[in-house]
Amino acid sequence: MTRSGYGSGWPDKKNSPTDVLRRNFWFCMIEDASTICTRHTIGVDNILFESDYPHGDGTWPDTQQVIENVLGSLPVEEIRKITHENAARVYRHALPKVCIP
Repeated sequence: MTRSGYGSGWPDKKNSPTDVLRRNFWFCMIEDASTICTRHTIGVDNILFESDYPHGDGTWPDTQQVIENVLGSLPVEEIRKITHENAARVYRHALPKVCIP
């Protein structure tokens, strides 16, 4: 925004477009590895894993293996956010006392 000048007319001087995006948007992923390498740019708190069940092009019944293949090398805190904590926060859904991982 600052380098190109395209955002010079942005009306909110306290919050940048990036701030607004991270406050108001969440991004779903299925098996897209590019999401993993850009997760810190997107914001780990703004990514939700989806299985797309019951659609035939979703990950079910192999969702657990897909999660392991795509997210398995990430820190546990990030896996938890992407797989269930972020969705619980967005949808205001209580989580069980024990969640794995």
